[in-house]
Amino acid sequence: MGRPGRLAAAVGLGVALTLALLALSPRAAGPALAATATKTPSPTKTPSPTKTPTPTKTKTPTKTPAPKQTATPTATPAVVTVGPVAQPPMPALFYGTITWFGTTPEGPLVLEAVIDGILCGWELLDGGDAFVIDVRNNGQQWGCGDNGETVSFRVNGLPANETATFAAGLPAPLNLSGPRLASTTLQPGCATLTSSWPAGTAPETVRAGLTPAEALLAFWIWDATQEDWDAFVPGAAYASSLASVDLDDPLWVCVASEATYRQPVR
Repeated sequence: MGRPGRLAAAVGLGVALTLALLALSPRAAGPALAATATKTPSPTKTPSPTKTPTPTKTKTPTKTPAPKQTATPTATPAVVTVGPVAQPPMPALFYGTITWFGTTPEGPLVLEAVIDGILCGWELLDGGDAFVIDVRNNGQQWGCGDNGETVSFRVNGLPANETATFAAGLPAPLNLSGPRLASTTLQPGCATLTSSWPAGTAPETVRAGLTPAEALLAFWIWDATQEDWDAFVPGAAYASSLASVDLDDPLWVCVASEATYRQPVR
């Protein structure tokens, strides 16, 4: 090789070495040759929730004040002239005491006033020492008292001996006794009579209608329901099974001697 060729080869080798050294040096390489670090991506921001809009408050309408009520003027009462009020006729009035079977009876007593079979007055009494009873006028109850009519009285369903005359508005004293009885004479032994005593009359009350009282031996009544005899023996309660005497009972009265038996007038 000639001189010019060797010179060209040397120059080319020098250039190649210089380039090689530059490639191996990081500083010489410059920023363009340094490795670029990978950036960590920033986290994606979570979008804030959209705020729900607050509803606009509706204004409460202003109440219209109610009109004040005007007080109604008080009416001046009219003066009315009233004529006489129709009044029912006055009753008759009786007052007094009651003697029953010879003594003043204890209560309760039912006192009734009757005109021609119609009940025209009644009172519930605590005893017979005093009573007051109104007897209704025919104008108060049809069929009851007109002036001059006869008034009969009953005590616990039994007739009194006395009667009275109806006089409207005129109080009248009246003492009652009784009961009013019909008499039957009995001979020693047993006799049957139809009872006129009201239902539920005690045997002792029936006994009070017989004189002399010591003549009575027994009362007997046949009980068809039980098919047996019921007896009342005075002074021997343990031997007595008769609880009461009723109206129309067939009553057997047994006496030791002649006696008078009395029972209510029907």
